[in-house]
Amino acid sequence: MWLNVLDKDAKVVIWNKAAEKISGYSEEEVLGSSDVWELLYPDEEYRNTIYAKALDVINQGEVLMDFETTIRCKDGSSRILSWNSHDVKDDKGEVIGSLALARDVTELHASQKKLEQLTLELEQTNKHLLHLSEVDELTGLYNRRYMESVLNYEWERHIRNDALLSLIYIDIDHFKEYNDTYGHHFGDRVLTETASIMKHSVRRSTDKLARFGGEEFALILPETGHNEAVSIAEKLHQDVAQRKIEHKGSIVSDILTVSVGVVTIRPSRSETIDKLKNEADKALYNAKKLGRNRVEKN
Repeated sequence: MWLNVLDKDAKVVIWNKAAEKISGYSEEEVLGSSDVWELLYPDEEYRNTIYAKALDVINQGEVLMDFETTIRCKDGSSRILSWNSHDVKDDKGEVIGSLALARDVTELHASQKKLEQLTLELEQTNKHLLHLSEVDELTGLYNRRYMESVLNYEWERHIRNDALLSLIYIDIDHFKEYNDTYGHHFGDRVLTETASIMKHSVRRSTDKLARFGGEEFALILPETGHNEAVSIAEKLHQDVAQRKIEHKGSIVSDILTVSVGVVTIRPSRSETIDKLKNEADKALYNAKKLGRNRVEKN
């Protein structure tokens, strides 16, 4: 344990072996001198702050507990010390200086810093894993697993609030033929582009768009009435068509198109969420059955 005693002028009068070992400065180099302040704290502004603290102990009777400073050792290295210090009085009760004990906490700080870094890295890894568990890697949209959890949550919430819940299913028309015509690489690109088109059509943060299957997408519209849901579905349909992505393999159009199914339900305890999904499926099936490249609603 580092121990040093200062007189009333903050000059060193006791400098033990631990102080020598930690700082690198021998007793002979520091006794009776105030030069130790410049040696240990070469930065003037920092040194003045620490020196003022030492004078407060001597002149104001301040007691320091676990007060940390960074010293510069003789070999140029830095160490972090934790100080406990108080004034020293003579038999008459007059202050004659101060006594300070210090622990070298450099390694402790390094360990704490490393632990903090590891904790941060773990948090970032967990966030990344959570992101991967929720997001479709190809399109960047939510995946089916996350979408199912959102649907379940919104179903229960809408029952409590007695509100309308809408669901839209979107399917790229003749996507297999697109892959056959242009190759899977371009098929992936068109999935990504279609996802981007639809994502820009979604305005509210509460609306959740997901890639539900290979070429199928789903859009949850909380607290959304039938007319508004149909309007959003029509916009999605039009936005894809307006991009005019070539699709020579389609028998519907020479550009990429989508079929869309829309359903709006007021959830209740007498029904399950399967009703919402089944109705959306039926609407999408009807859109395909009636020739694709259209919006159908239930």
